[in-house]
Amino acid sequence: MSNYVAYASQSTPQLRPSLAAFIQMMRAWLKDYPELNRLLEGEEHTDRMILWATIDAVDDFNATPPLVGFTFDQIPVSILKYGVANVLMESLLFFSVRNSLAYSDGGTNVNIDKTPQLMQLRQLMSASYEDKKMRYKVAVNISRGYDSVPSEYFVISGFYGAW
Repeated sequence: MSNYVAYASQSTPQLRPSLAAFIQMMRAWLKDYPELNRLLEGEEHTDRMILWATIDAVDDFNATPPLVGFTFDQIPVSILKYGVANVLMESLLFFSVRNSLAYSDGGTNVNIDKTPQLMQLRQLMSASYEDKKMRYKVAVNISRGYDSVPSEYFVISGFYGAW
């Protein structure tokens, strides 16, 4: 994690400019602003939550075969934003399941449960992210494979080809 964040104190991280810009871009892409959240007070995701989700998405990207190590700056934003959204959606699902409520009084039913909608959205995000991630990683792996790999026959027999 030291690659991504240098802590000035325990509570306030000092972010690299590229990471701070990415967090603001994610907030804009998710439309997570207090004035747009009509049913919530404030933002749904703090900058720290988006940072955590970004670190988790980079880790997921690197843990998926083919194992080609990438840093935050090397992963295309078009792929990383889906990975971050997927992690944030997973977090919202835990919160939604834990806080679901069905209430009935005098023939009026109130159901505060967005879990099915969140699950459907997460499945869509996850499928898109996994597809983009795999296509990109395979393409990078193939492009890095256009190098010579010596054969053991070269050591045994020597090289007799023309230069």
